[in-house]
Amino acid sequence: MRQLIAARRKFADSDDSTVRDHVAGLLLGRVVAHELGHVLLLTTAHVAEGLMSPYIAARNSGPFKPEHFALTTFDRYRLATRFSVPHDVTRLANAATPNAAL
Repeated sequence: MRQLIAARRKFADSDDSTVRDHVAGLLLGRVVAHELGHVLLLTTAHVAEGLMSPYIAARNSGPFKPEHFALTTFDRYRLATRFSVPHDVTRLANAATPNAAL
């Protein structure tokens, strides 16, 4: 964790326990949100950037930007499809195909 904080040059002092606790909480929250994304999206797939990226990099230790925690347009479409018509299996299956959203 100190390495992540140190990589954010001038963001914070990695020897400050309050900063470490804050960053640890934010990173843990991101991990939990990522895993919930898998559950809600019904997939184990990852994307290059955003919440469903499999990597936690120094940029995720702050300052935080919305795009670090955002779902892709395709994933947002999948969620909307899944919860708008819960019993329409055909629509959900089509939402699992990237080209179906176009």
